[in-house]
Amino acid sequence: MERGFSPVDPYPGAKVRWKAKHLDCGGIVYITLNSVRNPRAKLGSCANCASNAPTSEVDAIKIMKKAGLQPLVKYPGYDSPWKSVHTKCGRSVRPTFHYVKSRGNGCRYCGLEEAAIMRTTKFEVAVAELRAAGFEPLEDFRGVRIAWKSRCLKCKKLVSPQLGSIRQGRGCQHCANNVLLEHEEAVSRMKKYGVTPLVPYKSAVTPWKSRCMTCGKVVSPKLNSVQSGQGACKYCSKVYVDPKEAIKLMIKSGIEPKEPYTNSITPWKCKCLKCGRIVFPQYSSVRQGRGGCRYCAPTYVSPIEAARIMRKAGYIPLEPYVNSKTHWKSTHKKCGRTVSPAFANIASGTGGCKWCGVSGLDYSAPSYLYIVSHQEFGSLKVGISNDDARANRIAAHKRNGWKLHKSYKFRTGAEASDCETAILRHLRIKLNLGVHLSANLMPQGGHTETVDGEEITILEFTKLVDTQVKKFKKK
Repeated sequence: MERGFSPVDPYPGAKVRWKAKHLDCGGIVYITLNSVRNPRAKLGSCANCASNAPTSEVDAIKIMKKAGLQPLVKYPGYDSPWKSVHTKCGRSVRPTFHYVKSRGNGCRYCGLEEAAIMRTTKFEVAVAELRAAGFEPLEDFRGVRIAWKSRCLKCKKLVSPQLGSIRQGRGCQHCANNVLLEHEEAVSRMKKYGVTPLVPYKSAVTPWKSRCMTCGKVVSPKLNSVQSGQGACKYCSKVYVDPKEAIKLMIKSGIEPKEPYTNSITPWKCKCLKCGRIVFPQYSSVRQGRGGCRYCAPTYVSPIEAARIMRKAGYIPLEPYVNSKTHWKSTHKKCGRTVSPAFANIASGTGGCKWCGVSGLDYSAPSYLYIVSHQEFGSLKVGISNDDARANRIAAHKRNGWKLHKSYKFRTGAEASDCETAILRHLRIKLNLGVHLSANLMPQGGHTETVDGEEITILEFTKLVDTQVKKFKKK
């Protein structure tokens, strides 16, 4: 009702077309609840009231005559040329009904003539606009796109602006610093920004060799760039690095460059003065105090040292070490199973074998996968648990208003976990369904496995789970 529709039939579902009556025009339409809920949808949008709604030939002829057009042939359709006569000028035209309905006219000849009249500006109006912009005309007005000799009332200099440019907000080029200045004036402006010119001034867009009054280095800034706030000295503004200064900083940080400086973000071949190894740090990182030698840094672990720590923790690596966050395929000595823990987890002591780890799910024990729903939240959920788990997950969900729909038996928790992962991957990636509930609505846990019941029905959800379970039980 809030969107301007009154239902006629019982509610069929959010994605099913629902017969309703539009309160404005009284017409019958078939819309989905999801389309009405969409905040981007036009309030009260009705197919009968829309600009492109089907129109009868009688109504179309009335609209054409109202626009001054007399159709000569039958109504050809909404977007097809319709041969007609413009009653005002008598010319034969072929506008589309779509154009006439949206614009209110259809004669291109009269349209061009009216546009030409609109573009013509009277002399008195043009003079008033010029004076309002701060100019005094010195000759007659000849057109909006023709240079008009005038005098700027602010700087008193002669200029020749176009009325069209003035209408676009442009003013005096002298006052805007867009013309060639006198040498003395240009030098004065550069000195205000902290540099002393060393050669004669050419133009505002030509690099001007100068010396910085602060650091003494020679730079070549452009006057227009300096006046726009970009800074006169590239060294003092930290946008440019002197290669000699860069080498001094690297040596001071304990690394000696072995190739010319390129830029601050390109890896720079250097030799560590402490351990003698060749490293490739970025100058920007060294300048920020992050150090230059990763071997001497306390956070770096060599592949040999990483393998030693893994073996000490009871894991035999089966592939080369990549980094601390990449899963590292290994064999757990205790149970003999192949696992892929991250080295960072092993080094921090959080464990790496899901079979032997102490967690909420025993991966080797008989388990089950279940489907539950919550009517008030309009949410569906999939979950897993062990058969003999101390905390019964289904009972916990029921205490919080959830209803069990179906459960599936698995020989191990690992199989149930893999099946649940496949289901969630299908929901999140292939169907693009996000997490429906927040953690505070599920004190018993498990909100990350929820989906919106209006985006997928319980029947569709159960069918998806059935398909995935059959695949895993065939393996």
